[in-house]
Parts: sequence; structure tokens; C-alpha cells
Amino acid sequence: SVVGDVDVPNAIALNSLQFNLSRVVGPAIGGVALVYLGAAWSFALNALSFVILVMTLLMIRDLPSIKAGEGSIMESVVGGLKFVKSRSDIGAMLLLVALTAILGAPVISLLPALVKSVLHREASSYSLLLSCFGAGAVIAAIGSAVHARKGPMPWLAFPALLLLGGCQVMLASSGRYEFSAALAVVAGLAFVGTMIRLGTAILQVTPDAFRGRVTGLQQMCFRMGQPLGALFAGLLAQSVGIKTAFRAFGGTLLVAVPILLLCGIPRLRHLGESMDESQKE
Repeated sequence: SVVGDVDVPNAIALNSLQFNLSRVVGPAIGGVALVYLGAAWSFALNALSFVILVMTLLMIRDLPSIKAGEGSIMESVVGGLKFVKSRSDIGAMLLLVALTAILGAPVISLLPALVKSVLHREASSYSLLLSCFGAGAVIAAIGSAVHARKGPMPWLAFPALLLLGGCQVMLASSGRYEFSAALAVVAGLAFVGTMIRLGTAILQVTPDAFRGRVTGLQQMCFRMGQPLGALFAGLLAQSVGIKTAFRAFGGTLLVAVPILLLCGIPRLRHLGESMDESQKE
């Protein structure tokens, strides 16, 4: 990685911070552009913003050298899967990443429909609500950066997921825009806070030889989970309504988390022991 092992928690938190700051600033700018300039200029401004990203990437120098792996790609993939199978703690965290991505998807994907159909507001109100979600995410990222030295504490994902599920259920019942905005802040904090803690823990407990493959699996769980969750949420909302979709996904989280704990999912409080073992390998 570009940073050393000691700085991994801070790097993940700062990466999440800059990503979620865009969720606060971007919708605010987009909402103003949409109202005063129109949709075409909104897309044009978004396209221009990528110039800054390209320029930043071109400024990166002195990347660490990476030793080429041995064997074929398929052998590498199989080796990574076998490693995850042998480590129940990592497997449990990957499961929680997928669960968060799938069941937390409606908070973002169905937010426009919620604003229009339930709260009866316009596009600018959606931008503000999305900014509220981003504000909660920024708070989570800053908190993770501040407490990075205390360890990853992935077990905090369980109360955070319960909080996320509760927010979704209450969003379905909320008829007030101000209350929905407050719930969006809490949902952003719970969603992103969960992802940061799990991502940090997965990186820290994985030996260097498998870190790339395990990170790839983590990204697959997240990147595939969100669109799948959004697809199911959209189909459910179309057939039974927006409110029912929010209640169904939130309620599933509220039921699934205690079941996972009761069914013997590894106690992630003891992750420190796994970290010691991984550092010896």
C-alpha cells in the first residue's frame, strides 16, 4: 500500500472523509445548478470536476514497487478464497460488509422517491437531504480518524447496523422534512461508520501476501451489494410502495443482526488475537 501499516486506519478514514465531503458539497452545488442553470449545466459542471481528479492522479510520484505474484490469476483467486475460508473473523466481516451494502441501499437509492412521494418536496430538497446523509458520513470518518489508534473495533458494526435499520423504518413513518433530515444524518453516520470500521479491520488482520485479494473481495461485496440492494428495493417499492420498502429493508436489518449474533458469528471483540496471529504469518 502507499501508506505504512501503522497509518492504514487514518488513511482509510481520510479517504472516506474526502469521499463523503463530496456527498455534502456535491449535492448542494448540484441542487443550486439544477434550479438556476438547468440539468444540462449540472452535468457539464460534474464533467469538469473530473479534470481535478485527473490532475491529482498525475501529481502522484514514487509509488512503492509491487512484487509480481506467482501462478495464474485463477490460482491467486482460489488461494484468496481458501485463506478467507480459513479465517472465520475475516469471513464474518465480509458478510457484514455485504449485509450493510444490500440492506442499507434504500437510504441512498430510494431517497429521491421518498422526497417526492412521501415528503412532497422538490429536487432541491433531495439535494439537501443527501447532503445531510453526507454530513453524517463525514462525522463518522472524522471520528474514525481520531480514534484510529485505539484499534479497528469491528464489533461496533452490530449496534451501528441496528441504528441504520431503525433509521430506515423511521424514515418511512416520518412526514416531516426536518425530522427526515436528522434521520439522514444518523443513517449516514451509521452506514459509513460501519464500512470504515470493517474496512480498517479487514486490512489490519490480513497478511501482506493476501491483502490485495481480500481487499478485492471486500470491494466486490460492497460494489455488488449496493446495486443489488437498490434493484430489490426499487422492485419492492414499485410493487408495494416506498414506505413498505423502507420498512422491509430496515426491519430485515433489525432482525438479521440479532440472528447473526445468536447463530454463532465470531465474536469480533477478540479481533486483537487474530491481528497478533496475522502479524506472525
